[in-house]
Amino acid sequence: MSGYVITPKLMQEFQVEANEHLEACDQSLVQLSEKQDDEEALNAVFRGMHSVKGTAAYLGLSAINALAHAAESMLELIRRRDSAAVSDEELDLLFEALDVLKVLVAAPDSASEKVEQLVRKIDLQKEQMSRGEGAPSAGNAGSATISPIQVFDSAMQQHLGTLEQCLAERTQVTTALIEMVARTLRSIKGSARYMGFAQLEKVAGIIEEGLKIAETGSVSDEKFYELLAEGIVEIKNALSAALSGETSDEESISEQLPAPTSVSGEKETEAVAAEAQPAPAASPAAAPKTMRVNQELVDTFMNLVGELIVARNAFGHVERRLEMGKQERAEALKELRSASLAVARISEEMQRTVMEMRMVPIRNVFQKFPRMVRDLSRKCDKKAQILLQGEETEIDKGVAEDLADPLVHIIRNCVDHGLESPAERVAAGKSEDGTIILRAAHEGNYIIIDIVDDGRGIDTGAVLKKAIEKGLVSPAHAGALSHEEICAFIFNPGFSTAEEVTDISGRGVGMDVVMTNLKKLKGTVHVTSEPGQGTKVRLEVPLTLALIDALLVQVDDQTYALPLEAVAETVKIQSSSLKSLMRKKAVSLRGEVISVVDLAELLSVQRRTTPDDDELTLLIMKVGSNRLGITVDRIQRKEEVVVKPLADYLAAIPGLAGASILGDGRSILILDPAELLTIAFGQAEQAA
Repeated sequence: MSGYVITPKLMQEFQVEANEHLEACDQSLVQLSEKQDDEEALNAVFRGMHSVKGTAAYLGLSAINALAHAAESMLELIRRRDSAAVSDEELDLLFEALDVLKVLVAAPDSASEKVEQLVRKIDLQKEQMSRGEGAPSAGNAGSATISPIQVFDSAMQQHLGTLEQCLAERTQVTTALIEMVARTLRSIKGSARYMGFAQLEKVAGIIEEGLKIAETGSVSDEKFYELLAEGIVEIKNALSAALSGETSDEESISEQLPAPTSVSGEKETEAVAAEAQPAPAASPAAAPKTMRVNQELVDTFMNLVGELIVARNAFGHVERRLEMGKQERAEALKELRSASLAVARISEEMQRTVMEMRMVPIRNVFQKFPRMVRDLSRKCDKKAQILLQGEETEIDKGVAEDLADPLVHIIRNCVDHGLESPAERVAAGKSEDGTIILRAAHEGNYIIIDIVDDGRGIDTGAVLKKAIEKGLVSPAHAGALSHEEICAFIFNPGFSTAEEVTDISGRGVGMDVVMTNLKKLKGTVHVTSEPGQGTKVRLEVPLTLALIDALLVQVDDQTYALPLEAVAETVKIQSSSLKSLMRKKAVSLRGEVISVVDLAELLSVQRRTTPDDDELTLLIMKVGSNRLGITVDRIQRKEEVVVKPLADYLAAIPGLAGASILGDGRSILILDPAELLTIAFGQAEQAA
C-alpha cells in the first residue's frame, strides 16, 4: 500500500476497532450455533468480517485481509442458499478463522503459515458448498455453481458501484470524498492481491496515486471527476482482462494521469516520491490497554479541571495579598477556607468522574463464555448451556480484567467435572442439557459473582481423603471440618481428585489460579455443593482497588487502615470478659463465641507501651462466614484512602494490602482482613 504510513496510533485504533468487530462476530456465531438458521446473526457476522477486511486492506495488513475475505466469501455462499442454516462443520471453520484473526490483530506479523493453511481449508469448504446440497436458489442467477471468482466479481461490482455513484453526484471535491474514493480503490487493490490479479492491483494503485494529487489543491473539481471517470473505465477493462486471463496495458493508464511532478516544488516532488515507497510495517507489539469512555464524562472532567484551575488561582491570590501585608489574618483565613472547600468539592467530583470512566459492564467479561461452553461441551461429548444474568453490573476495568482467568477455570471445571454426560443425566432424572448460571450483582462496595451448575456436585469424601493424603489436614481434625472447609481444599496448588488428566483439567492448577487471583483482588471465594444437585462458587471482589473507605486504628504509636467493609462492628469490652479457649482468647458476644487476638500480635509488632488492661477496644472483623475479634489501642476515624501498591520488599509480608498517605503527609499501611483471619486461625491450629 503505497502513500500511507501506518503509525503506532493508527495501528492501535485499528486493533481496538477490529477487536470490537471480532467480539461481536464471536457472539453472533454462538447465536448461530444455538439457532443455525438465524439470518440476523449470520448477517451480523458477515458485516463484522467485511469491516475487518476493509480496514485491514486499507492498512495493507494482507494476512488479516486475506483470511477475513475468505471467511466473508464463505458467509456469502451460506447467505445465498435456499436455507441459510449453517452446518456444524462451517461453524467450526468460522470459529477457527475468528480465533486466528484475533491473534493476527494482536500481532499482525504472526501466524502467516497458519493463515495460508486456513484460507486453503476455507476454499475447499467453499468448493464443497458450491457442488453439494443446500446450493443457492434459482433466483440467484448462476449461483448453483458459484466460485470464489464469482464472489470476487460481485465484490468488484459493489466497489465500482460506489465509484460510479460518486461520479454521478459530482458534489464539491472535499478531503472526505477523496478519502472515500481512496478507501474504495484500496479495497479493490486488496481483493485483487488476494486473488492474484497483479495487473488489476497495479491499475487501482496508479489511479489512487493520481487522484490523491487532488489533495494538494492542484487539480480542479472538473479534472478530478474526469480522472475518476477514466479510472472507472480502466478498472473495468483490467477486471475484464483479469477474469478472462488477459493482461492490461499499465503504461497507457499512467499516461492519462497527472504525473507526480505536476505538484510544484522540489520538496513536494520528493514527498510524492517517498510516498511511492512501501510503507513501513507497524510494530507487532501487543496493543496497549484501551477503553471507550462516554463523551459526557470527558466533558464533565474537563469542566472540573477548569474549576480546579480557578480554585488554585484563588490560593495564589490570597498568598500574594498576605505577602504584601494587605490582608488581615481573619479575612485571609476566611478566603483560604472558601478556596479549600472549593478544592475539596472539585476533587470529589473529579474522583467520582474518573471512577465512572473506569467502570465497565461485566458483560465485557461474560460475553466470551457462551463460546467457551459450546466448544468445551462438544469436546467432552456433553450438552451444556450457559445463562448470563446481571450483565449490566458495572465494575472497575482493572478488576474485570483480573476476573477473566478465574472465571475461565471455574467454568472449565463446571463443564468437565461438574456436569454429567447426557446418559448419566437422564439416568439421574435430569434433562440431557446441563445448565451453568453466571450471575453478577452489587452488594455494597463489592461485586458478587455466582457460578452455579446443576451437575453431580463435589464428592466431599474424595476431597477429604485426598487432603489427608497430601497432608493438608490431620485425620484427627478431619472429622471437625465443615462442608465449606472441605470444599475449600480444592483451591490448594496441585490438588485434584480427577482419576484422569485431560487437556481441559485434572492437573490441580485451575482452582489454584482462582485463589491466587482473588487474593490479588483482595476478594474471597466460597464453594457450596450438594451431591447430585450441583455446585455453587461465589466470588466476592471490591468494585475498585483504587479507593476504599477505611477505618484508621492505632496500635502503640502506629496508625493502620482497615477496609471498612470488613469491620462488622466495634465494641468496648472489659478485659475480664476474655476467656481462654484452647490456649487462645475468646469472648462471648450476644451468645456467639468469637476468637480474639491483639493486632500487634497478628502483625508481629513489638509494643513500646502497655495498653489499658481494664477496657479493650474490639473490632469484629467479618470475611465471608468467618468472624474474628481484633483488639487495638484506639480507633481514630473513618477516612477514604487511596490504595498504593507496596514496594517489592514489603509485598510478600502477610497481612498487608497496600499503603496510603494521610492528609498530614504520614504514610500508613493498609491491612488485608482476609489474610489477618488466615494468620489468626493458623496460629490457633498450631496452638491446638
